[in-house]
Amino acid sequence: MTLELQGYTAVFDNLVYTKREQVILNCDNPVGEQSIDITKVIMPVRFTEPTEDQVVDYLRKKAEELRGPKGLTQNKMP
Repeated sequence: MTLELQGYTAVFDNLVYTKREQVILNCDNPVGEQSIDITKVIMPVRFTEPTEDQVVDYLRKKAEELRGPKGLTQNKMP
């Protein structure tokens, strides 16, 4: 299934889309307004929502990183 974006041309299907436009520059110069050609580029990405297990694993990993080495964080009371 190819993604279609209105007004954009597919350079590589589902990866890169472009659209040419002309932009008017409002400059304070004797020549007056000038225009330049630009190319807008869109590179869509797919977001997948993590599962509950992936979230829990990520939080456990980050908690371990914050604790540091176990020998430094354990209470050594007599």
